[in-house]
Amino acid sequence: MLHFLKRVIFIPCAVYTSVIIGGGYGTGREVVEFFSIHGAEGGLTALLTAFCVFVFVLFATFDLARAGAHFDYRVFFKDLIGPFWWVFELLYLALMFLVLGVVASAASQMLSDQYGLPPLIGTVAILLLIGLSLFAGRLNLERFMMVCLLAMYALFIAYFGSVMNAIEWGGNEGVAIVAESSASDAGLASASWSGALYAFYNLSVVPVLLFAVRDLHSRRESMVSAIAVSLTVLTPALLFHLSFTLAGTDVTSEAIPVYTMLGTHGAPALVSAFVIVLIITLAQTGAGLLQGLIERVEGARIWVQAQQTEMAPVRRVVFVVGVLSVSAILSSVGVVALIGKGYATLAMGFGLVYVLPLIVIGIPRILKAQAD
Repeated sequence: MLHFLKRVIFIPCAVYTSVIIGGGYGTGREVVEFFSIHGAEGGLTALLTAFCVFVFVLFATFDLARAGAHFDYRVFFKDLIGPFWWVFELLYLALMFLVLGVVASAASQMLSDQYGLPPLIGTVAILLLIGLSLFAGRLNLERFMMVCLLAMYALFIAYFGSVMNAIEWGGNEGVAIVAESSASDAGLASASWSGALYAFYNLSVVPVLLFAVRDLHSRRESMVSAIAVSLTVLTPALLFHLSFTLAGTDVTSEAIPVYTMLGTHGAPALVSAFVIVLIITLAQTGAGLLQGLIERVEGARIWVQAQQTEMAPVRRVVFVVGVLSVSAILSSVGVVALIGKGYATLAMGFGLVYVLPLIVIGIPRILKAQAD
C-alpha cells in the first residue's frame, strides 16, 4: 500500500505541486489575477472550472504517456501532434524563462523587504539555490520536493488560520466584503474562462515533468494520480482566494499579495518562516522546470558526449548558468508585469497546442484502447 501511495500519489503530487506552488501560490499574484479579481463567487466558479480542466488534462496526459512509455515531452508531442511538436517546445521555453523571472523577482523583493538585502543579492541567492538543487540528481530532487511540499502546506494552513482569526466576524465585515466582491463579478462565463486559462498555462509543465509518473501501471492509477494532483495543486488557491476576499485587505495591486496579507494579519514569526520556506519552494519551481529541460536535452543526445547518457558536469554547469542568467535579466521587469502580460498570452498558446489536441486526438486514442 505504501509503495502504491508513493508512486501514484506522493511523488506526482510533490513534483507537480512544488513546481506550480512556488511560481504561483508562493506570491499569491496568480490567485488575484485569475480568481479573486472576479469576486468571491466568481473566483469559486473559476476554481471549479480550473479543477475540472486539471483532472481532464492530467488524466489524458498521464495515461497516454503510460501507454506509450513517452516520458520525454519531445517524444510525447511527436506522438500527439506529429511534425508540429516543436511549437510546444517554443512555448515551453518562453514559459520557463518567464516563470524563472517571476521566481527571481519575487525572491529578491521578499528578501529585500524582510531582511533589507539589495535586490541583486536576492536574485543571485535564489538562482544559486536553483542551480545547487539541480546537481543533487533527479531522485534526490524528488525527495526534497516532497519535504518542501509538506513544509509549504503547513505554512499555508497556518497563514489561512492567522488571517481568518484576524477577521472581525462579529461585525459582519467578512460578509460585507463577500457581497461587495460578488457585485463586481464580470459574470460566470468570464470567471470560467479565467479559470480555464489558469489551468492551461499551469498544465503546460505537465509533459515536461513526466519523469514523475514513470511508475504508473494502469488507467485507474492514471485517474487516481490526476485527481490527487489536481486537489493538491488547487487547495492552496482556494485558501488564498478565501483569505483575499474575506479579510477586507485590498491586495489587487500588490506584487506579492500573500506577503502583504502576512504583514497585516500574521505573526512576525510566521512571516519569517513563510519567507524562508517560500524561498526554498521557489527554488524548487525553477529546479523542476530546468530538470525537465535537461532531461529533454539529454534524451535527444544534445550536448551529451558519446557513450554517456547525461551531460558532463562542466557542460551542465554552463547550461544551467546560461538559462539562469537570462532569467535574472527578466526578473528586473517585476512580478506584476511578468504575470499580467505574459501568462495569459502563453495560456492561449498552450490551450491550442496541448489541450485541444488532447481532446481531439488523445481522448479518442484512450477510448479506442479501452474498447480493444
